[in-house]
Amino acid sequence: MDLLDDDFFIDLTNGLADFLGLLDNLLDSMGGAKGLLTGLSSILLNMFAGSAAKGLENMVYNFKSFVGLT
Repeated sequence: MDLLDDDFFIDLTNGLADFLGLLDNLLDSMGGAKGLLTGLSSILLNMFAGSAAKGLENMVYNFKSFVGLT
């Protein structure tokens, strides 16, 4: 019996290669990275539009306080 089973690592890397192949096919079907980023950004903007604006306001306020403008 070996300390490390070679077949386990071979099966693991083959499974990872299959998963990455499926991910590549999915990405290609969405129009590549550009299509994925466009779709993902529109979803995220719809989900976090209100909290993103509030977060930016807080960041500007904190920055002004830090530099002494407030």
